[in-house]
Amino acid sequence: MTRSIVFIFLSVLFPLFSFAQRKTKLNTNGEGTMFLSAGINRSGYSTTNVDLVGSDYSVVLGNVALSDNAEGDPLLAALNSSSKQWNIQIGYFVTNKWAIIGGYDRYNTFFKTDQEVSLSGTFAPGSHSVYSGTYNGQNISLNQNEFNLEQVQGMNYFNIGLLRMDQWYKSRKANFAFNTILAAKAGPIFSMVNYTLDNSTRQQVSSLSGFGFSGILGLRVDFFQHVYLETNIVGGYLGQGSINLVDNGSETASQKVAFISPQINLGFSFFARPTNGCGTCPNW
Repeated sequence: MTRSIVFIFLSVLFPLFSFAQRKTKLNTNGEGTMFLSAGINRSGYSTTNVDLVGSDYSVVLGNVALSDNAEGDPLLAALNSSSKQWNIQIGYFVTNKWAIIGGYDRYNTFFKTDQEVSLSGTFAPGSHSVYSGTYNGQNISLNQNEFNLEQVQGMNYFNIGLLRMDQWYKSRKANFAFNTILAAKAGPIFSMVNYTLDNSTRQQVSSLSGFGFSGILGLRVDFFQHVYLETNIVGGYLGQGSINLVDNGSETASQKVAFISPQINLGFSFFARPTNGCGTCPNW
C-alpha cells in the first residue's frame, strides 16, 4: 500500500518538475498563465444596524458589534476558532500583468457578547416575553437568548474581478520571484444563519442575501515558478439586504458592514499558453 502511494505521488510530481524545467524563462504574470490558490483568513467588521422583520415585530438593533468567531478571539489571535474562515481563487492572465479572477471567500459573523445596543421599532403587545410595544432608540444590554443572528455556516461571498500582478525581482534561474498584487472583485452573498428570538432558535436558514465588493493588496513569492505563497489584505463592503430568518422568507433581516481581512494563501501556477510559444526561449 505504501509503495503504491509513493509511486502515485512520484508519478504526479515528475511531470510537474519536467514541465517546470521547460518553462524556466517564463514569467508567472505572463499572458496565458493560469493560477489557483487556497488559504485561510480572519476578518474585522464595522458596527452595523441590524433590521429584523417578522409577522408581529419590526425592529432595528443599532450599533451592533460583530465578531468573526463564536469565541470572540481578537483579529490577530491564533486560528483556533470553531468557525474557521477560508478562501479560494482561480485566475488567468489574459495579457501580461492582467488577469481575470474568480473566487470564493467565507466570512462568519456573530453578535459580540456583553455589549449595549439601541432598540427601535415595534413588537405586537403580548407577542414576546420580554419586549412589547414601541421603542425609540432605547439602550439595552444585548442578551443572545433574546436576540442573536449567527452566520456560523458562512457569509459565502462568490466573486469575479480583475487582478494586476507586477514582478519586481526574479532570480537568474527563476527559482525565486517577488511580486505585488492589486485587485478588485464583486459578487453575490449566499448566507446560512442561525436566528434566535425570545429563547427560540431557527438553525441553518439559507438565502441569497446580498452583494459585496472588495479590493486586494498583496505580496506574492514564487518558488520554482509553479508554487507560490501569498499574503493579502482584503477590504470592502458586504451588503446583506435580505437575509431569510425562516425557510419561506416571510421573516427577514438586513445588515451592511465594511470589513478588512488578512489572508495567507498557498497557490500553484500553470503555463497553459506561453506568450512566446517556446518553453526554453527567453522573454526579451
